[in-house]
Amino acid sequence: KHKINVSKSILMLLIGAGIVITPLASIIGSTLAQEKNSKVYLLYGCRNEESIILKSKIEKFKMDYLDRFDYAIVYSQPNTSSTSIVGRLNKELISKKIQEFVITNLSSSLFFICGLIGMMEQAFLSLNALAIPSTNVRKESFYSLPSDNTSEKSIKTNEGAVEVSIKYNKQVYKVAVAPGQTILEAALDQD
Repeated sequence: KHKINVSKSILMLLIGAGIVITPLASIIGSTLAQEKNSKVYLLYGCRNEESIILKSKIEKFKMDYLDRFDYAIVYSQPNTSSTSIVGRLNKELISKKIQEFVITNLSSSLFFICGLIGMMEQAFLSLNALAIPSTNVRKESFYSLPSDNTSEKSIKTNEGAVEVSIKYNKQVYKVAVAPGQTILEAALDQD
């Protein structure tokens, strides 16, 4: 957990993909607003331009903190052939973006990694290759281990989809998630 220190001057890089932008945006906003000498960089992966979550908030951070915030978005399946960064957040791409951000004094910088296990493993490999001390890396995993409790196992529907429960605004919604579909996509489709 990052504790805000108004007199502190740190350099922070946050790495995440998909829905994990929500906790990262909170960290970014708090740090920029309260630590006036700190700089924050965001490396964010998503499927395509339409799947960017909190895009206006990210752009507002850039406008409000032009000299203290920068970001890069990596698209795994972009809709256009623009000058977007295409790929997945892997060891090579993460290392390249850290160098492009021109982050100096990496050994004293703070790193936050948030997301699915595969992306997080790649981020750890990248940071390890750059000799980042593990004490400077914070993580939040978005996965769970299989449960032996049969009452918690997923319910298969007729179409091969899995029914999941989503708790939002104190209400529980049942959503059928098809194979190859994310929970977010399924929820948006049923909205």
